[in-house]
Amino acid sequence: MKTKKLLKQLDNLKKELRKAEETIEILQRENDELRGEIMARDERNDLVIEEIGSKVDKLLDFLIGGNKNEK
Repeated sequence: MKTKKLLKQLDNLKKELRKAEETIEILQRENDELRGEIMARDERNDLVIEEIGSKVDKLLDFLIGGNKNEK
């Protein structure tokens, strides 16, 4: 009787372990997807920052060049 009860508990624990492993796999996939999205956003942010920097450089060149022409 005690053995059957222990075997049943063991079986339940195995089922819980399988569910937990499935949950971990799902969470790992979601984590990978989120990491990919973050990397893509970082790349877009870098491109925007480069574009802004380029425009600021052009503006400074224009302003400095404009001041030289006025002298």
